[in-house]
Amino acid sequence: MEEYRKDLLHSIYAGQFDKELFIAISTEIINKLNLSDYIKCIIINNFSNEYGGAYSDKGDIVINENQKTSDIIEYYKIMFWTLFHEIRHAKQFKLLDKYKNYYLKLPKNHIYTLEEEKELITIYTFIVSNTIINENEKMYEKKHNLFSTEHDANYYGCLDSSYFIRDFIPVISTKTDTLKNFYLLCFLLEGYKVKINGKLKSPYEQFSIKKYDYEFRDKILENNKLSNYEKLILGLPIDKKLYAELSHMRMTLRFPDNFETILKHI
Repeated sequence: MEEYRKDLLHSIYAGQFDKELFIAISTEIINKLNLSDYIKCIIINNFSNEYGGAYSDKGDIVINENQKTSDIIEYYKIMFWTLFHEIRHAKQFKLLDKYKNYYLKLPKNHIYTLEEEKELITIYTFIVSNTIINENEKMYEKKHNLFSTEHDANYYGCLDSSYFIRDFIPVISTKTDTLKNFYLLCFLLEGYKVKINGKLKSPYEQFSIKKYDYEFRDKILENNKLSNYEKLILGLPIDKKLYAELSHMRMTLRFPDNFETILKHI
């Protein structure tokens, strides 16, 4: 990857996006993540609309090169964010395959570990999300970022791309922790809203509505052993007090030291 680092710096200094270089770096990332079975091809296209990118179960990641910014550093940041967002979707499909190839084949008397129980809740959430997306395209378009698959991918797109940029090309990395923490909280809290009656409604509750009797819906909302951090990533219900505390941090931009570590243990 070292030769790519130098080429990327040259591209940035020249103020010109290098499509072939971006694809080459993306391919290296995919190989290192052992996702080559799930991502076969990176396609860069130019779309005139707000379309950012897409992942298909056939293994294609398509990214829109029309990002509507003339700042080359911001442009690369957006492109890598989109890449890692779509990579996260591939990881979701990999997890769903694990459900079919592992969990469904376990004996009825299998004693689940805590990590397995947590992984199953995540899988159930993705199944409900994908089922509704496939059956109700209009709802998906209207409430796109509320769906657990998108909520999860938005957060990890931000987190993983920031780590990659920090380690691979630190010259364009976000230097201010406050700004990075703000972005992370924005993605985690997106879609949560306090209703007129004072009740906090999660993104999950807004797309997985009761009139649809989707499999696993109740299992996700009851006896949920995920941590608060894990619930936030999926857009699942959390305590209103915690939401208020995190919202206050986001609004005031006052974050404790080691915020990311604290966040993972809330």
